[in-house]
Amino acid sequence: MNATRRIDGIDLFRGIAAFAVVILHSDEGIKTAPQGWSFLLNFSAFAVPFFLATSFYLLVDKLSNSVQLIRWTDRFSRLLIPYAFWSVFYLGIKIQFFLKRTPYKINGLLDNWYGLLFLGQSEFHLYFIPLLTAGILLVVAAESFIRSKPHLFLLGLLLIFCIVANQYYLYLNLEDVNLFLAWVAKGFHFNAVEFDQNILKFLIKLFGFFLRCSSYIAVALIFSRLMIKNKLLNLNLSGFFVCLILFAVVNAFPIFNLPKVVEELLKGYITLALAIALSSYIKNNSIISSLGRCSFGIYLMHFAIFQILWSFVSRFGLNLKHPSFLMLAFSVVFAYLMSWILTHFLLKKKNVSKIMFGA
Repeated sequence: MNATRRIDGIDLFRGIAAFAVVILHSDEGIKTAPQGWSFLLNFSAFAVPFFLATSFYLLVDKLSNSVQLIRWTDRFSRLLIPYAFWSVFYLGIKIQFFLKRTPYKINGLLDNWYGLLFLGQSEFHLYFIPLLTAGILLVVAAESFIRSKPHLFLLGLLLIFCIVANQYYLYLNLEDVNLFLAWVAKGFHFNAVEFDQNILKFLIKLFGFFLRCSSYIAVALIFSRLMIKNKLLNLNLSGFFVCLILFAVVNAFPIFNLPKVVEELLKGYITLALAIALSSYIKNNSIISSLGRCSFGIYLMHFAIFQILWSFVSRFGLNLKHPSFLMLAFSVVFAYLMSWILTHFLLKKKNVSKIMFGA
């Protein structure tokens, strides 16, 4: 199996996951979604777990099975330069919106500079880049450990610890600052402490980013040690259909009442397994390659396309608070295709693509 063939399924699923992200963000500002749309939203929840699972697995597998040094500065620049560009872009849109309608909100927006700078809060979907960056920092810190190919028993213990810690973080709802202060005050026996709320929110959120990524990295280490990729690339047709059925069941019928952390890991890595297995049954072509290359740009750009589209259709008196299924479906397809087309052409312009997409 050649190197190009290995990533065909991953490239295809990157495009599919990008489409799922567009679906997830299609209901922003909607009061009542049409019947059947909630099913699409629930099914599409595999997108971010898949992107995280793919990113960390490919990185960990490369470290585990190669002596080649990774240029971490290049990897971080490919994330942080586009992050800076799109943060400024979406912040500019928000400020312009507030200037027209509620200018008093601008000071509150800019006061939260920690969130704007480090947590992707210029627009909600940008959080993925700081999240991914936090995970890569963990990989950098653990590079020697990863290259040492630790024993599976140790990796199993690490995974259990990461899952329990992450689930406990979610259980405590630490992102609620007031609850956090009450929890700290109770645990350390003091009545009141003055904290900068924005700094505290930033630190709690950042801590959550590292915890969330740690579970993905632990599973990636186990996948690499078990050589899951090689087994999936040689999977027979019946095995492929088992992966396909697992993917459908886990995403369409969330009936197992699993802890949220475990459910998210299952969605991410079952999708990744299906993508790798699919690589044996598809041929590389320009469309699949374009999907893989453009998926990051689609992720970054689609919400701007949504905003332009919603602004345009609102002039015709269409009800955006209670849209029909057909209207939402059209907006998703339009935003996805326009983002794909624009990314495809902008990637050909080297200086522009480096700033906008890190490519």
